[in-house]
Amino acid sequence: MPSRHTFDRLPPADLLLHWLIALATLFMLAYGLIIETLPDDGLTFELVHWHRQIGIAILFLLLVRFLLRCYRPFPPSLSPLSRPEALARKLVHRGQLLLILVMILSGLAYASGVGYSTDIAGLFTVPAYVDGKRHLANWGSAVHELASNMLLVLILLHSLAAIKHQWIRKDGTLSRMMGLGRRR
Repeated sequence: MPSRHTFDRLPPADLLLHWLIALATLFMLAYGLIIETLPDDGLTFELVHWHRQIGIAILFLLLVRFLLRCYRPFPPSLSPLSRPEALARKLVHRGQLLLILVMILSGLAYASGVGYSTDIAGLFTVPAYVDGKRHLANWGSAVHELASNMLLVLILLHSLAAIKHQWIRKDGTLSRMMGLGRRR
């Protein structure tokens, strides 16, 4: 089946996945910062549990997005890009998805290292390693924090590029990503 990408309109599934992953990721970044400020008590334990569960949901959305990308190519830019801009576009988009994946996996490593098992949608459980696995928790925590900081930088670059395309180049990129592109 041919791609449904047009110059200025994207398939609804692509838009839905983009915004679900984007909004869930932004929520999780803020949620994680809030959790870090809370005392270590029962409420925090419950909030961390939900943090992991939402992370697993994002993992499944990433998998669907990856499968869709295998079926449909990445949409073309709405305006000509220089080689450095094209490279930056590719690196920022792929980097964001990779860092989200790294955050999920490092979060699971941290949880397992401190002794919390994580249920994956009732399909299987990532086991808790309690004895002698503190290094796994330390590694998971450090990678999780580094990946979140790197992701924030890429989100900022991505947002600035969208603004540049919409209001400086006036090519309609942001309108396309909001589902407001013209039908052809």
